[in-house]
Amino acid sequence: MKRQWENEELIEHWILGPWDLAQVGNKTGATRLGFAVLLKFFQREGCLPFFKNEVPSVVISFVATQVDVAPALYLHYAWTGRTIEYHRAQIRKALGFREYIGEDAERMQQWLIAELLPQEHHEERLREQAYKWFKREHLEAPTPDRLTRLIRSALHTFEQQLYDATLARLPEASQVALESLLQIEIAVPEVSEDQGQVPPDSQAIKVQTTSTLQVIRQDPGRVRLATMLEEMAKLRRIRELGLPDDLFVGLAHKVLFVYRNRASVEEPSRLRAHSKAQRLTLLSALCAMRAQEITDGMVNLLIHIIHKIDVRAEKRVEQEYVNEFKRVANKEGILYRIAEAVVEHPDEPVRQVVFPVASEKLLREVIKEYKAKSPVFRQQVHKIMRASYSHHYRRMVPELLEILDFRSNNELYRPIIRAIQLVKDYVHSPRQYYPNHEIIPLKEVVAAKWREFVVEKDSDGGDLVNRLNYEVCVLQALRERVRVREIWVMGANHYHNPDNDLPTDFSQKHDIYYEALHQPTEADTFIEQIKEDSVKPSVCFTVPCLVFSIRSSSCPIAKNRSVSPRLIPSLNPAIW
Repeated sequence: MKRQWENEELIEHWILGPWDLAQVGNKTGATRLGFAVLLKFFQREGCLPFFKNEVPSVVISFVATQVDVAPALYLHYAWTGRTIEYHRAQIRKALGFREYIGEDAERMQQWLIAELLPQEHHEERLREQAYKWFKREHLEAPTPDRLTRLIRSALHTFEQQLYDATLARLPEASQVALESLLQIEIAVPEVSEDQGQVPPDSQAIKVQTTSTLQVIRQDPGRVRLATMLEEMAKLRRIRELGLPDDLFVGLAHKVLFVYRNRASVEEPSRLRAHSKAQRLTLLSALCAMRAQEITDGMVNLLIHIIHKIDVRAEKRVEQEYVNEFKRVANKEGILYRIAEAVVEHPDEPVRQVVFPVASEKLLREVIKEYKAKSPVFRQQVHKIMRASYSHHYRRMVPELLEILDFRSNNELYRPIIRAIQLVKDYVHSPRQYYPNHEIIPLKEVVAAKWREFVVEKDSDGGDLVNRLNYEVCVLQALRERVRVREIWVMGANHYHNPDNDLPTDFSQKHDIYYEALHQPTEADTFIEQIKEDSVKPSVCFTVPCLVFSIRSSSCPIAKNRSVSPRLIPSLNPAIW
């Protein structure tokens, strides 16, 4: 139980109502206080406290005030003996509970295995849910040590069932392929014949050992083309294992992550020591999750590479223009002086009329500044982007489109999916332009500022779509839509289908999910909470304890308060 309680929480959970006071009866002194504390504790937790100091002192003081007993007498309440056993039995009977037996423990374990362990493995949360199960079944929960043993026993049974089920689902070919991941490959540097005799022990050649498993475990390097190609090779190797899509169906991502982490830190020799079912389950979990992680990593690399192509091109052109010109000030004044001189001397040569009021050097700087802001700038940027893409980064496109499956659930972005398929169809074509019979999405794919570089005119005035320029625009559009998950990637985790964000069993386990989110199930209650939070002051201090004068058994708290909570405003008015 938590140690700190706010006044509102004490009033909500630890008030003794008329029924509670009737159960307390005519008990006196430490017995009265001890029974009242046990009763309210049981009502909240579904079990009795196992240790005297398990109940916070602020709770003891709050309950003691209501039963007119000094809080210090709680220390004199006998925690062993016939009195407390009688009180425990009396509380269980009054609340309709009974002590659990072996069959109840087995039922709780089966419930954990079937309902909870596929979704959660954190021991503290398992313990919390187990206590709630005993409370729902009107059973007094076992001691913490006994409950821990029951949970760990259920977890062991669940894992054995998972190992056996996974092995049964794995095809024979996949089992052989998974076992081959643990094979050690030894790479020894070659020694030429003219090196003479074998070097002494002090200069022994270092032998490097590696395995496919170690390669799969490695995280990607910095953003570059070689990293993208390496990640593609890893993903292709994992897919060659042929793991079934339903291998871990019904298992939560965070639970699968537990087994993935085990396989990622254990040495191959340690993995070989496990049973076949456990070994192949751990390797399958690692490969299944690494496939998702690598897919996410490849999408991130793609996003960064496309951004880098664009940014580098703009920076390069900007730097070239910066080196060539400086910004000209007071251009309106220059234009006025030129206009005035031309109107007054319309028949005179330019050199004699214009240059005296605006020098040739100044006018050349104005021309350069205008070009930097004109379509010429965009043309230079696109030229550099095309060169960088076609000469270097385009090597990744064929394999990228082959290995990643882009999809969209929104009709608005289907043209981008069709454009990706078009690029894929002609990625190995030597043609400069797409054939005229192809339906090419332009409006939704090509930004307006790049359209003039993508759509060219033939000798007859018809439109021709430049294939390389179009590919650059498709990748730019893809980047923007993937970042907001309007377009998602099959087999990814972060960039997965947004329709799957909601658990498939949400309607069946509606209350459980809302409880995990600590949110009310009613919309009106949720709105009221938001309204209350919005009007609360930013900082406040509440009087740490309340002293009550109990005079009425019907409503012991509401009628008599000798001290009421006060809000102390912050000394810093800037936060209000």
